[in-house]
Amino acid sequence: MPGSNHTLNAPPVLARPRAGPAQITVIIALGLLWLALLDIAVIEWTCKPLIAAGRIRECELEFSPGIFYWHIAFIPFGLVLFAMLGLAARDSRLAIAGMILFATGWEDLSYYLLQLQALPTSLPWLNIAPTIAWTRRLTGAPDVTATGLVISALAGIILAALACAAVTKMNLRTGKSLSNSSDKDSPA
Repeated sequence: MPGSNHTLNAPPVLARPRAGPAQITVIIALGLLWLALLDIAVIEWTCKPLIAAGRIRECELEFSPGIFYWHIAFIPFGLVLFAMLGLAARDSRLAIAGMILFATGWEDLSYYLLQLQALPTSLPWLNIAPTIAWTRRLTGAPDVTATGLVISALAGIILAALACAAVTKMNLRTGKSLSNSSDKDSPA
């Protein structure tokens, strides 16, 4: 009102706490399950029925034998998803751990788990993923194997834990808080 001494005071912006380890774990698990469900929808519910019905040929969907164009688009999509989840949670640990677990095969394990299927013996479409394909040297197989995928996933858990510990240690060393959204240096 003109001439009024009243001022509008906006409510204080509440600091939103960062995600804790339990929330990070749940968010990553849900992200991996969501990606696996998306992968199932594209491959199992769309591509495979179209191929079986003779409406398209498998080679029309393939980047190279056994590798659909979908896989080429899916990899960056998964990495960006975890980057965005990390930003939304205001915690780089979520982004880093999610990307590592996605890249080391946890989405692939979830793909078969959601369908209640055993892992195939050979997974040649994973040969394009260097974070999984390295296991071929261990197994001596020309293609990624079920054993190789499990080895990669276990290595991924270790790498994600080490990366999260390193980020936590770095934040503690620089005085940044992991328990709230304030990035101000805390008093010593």
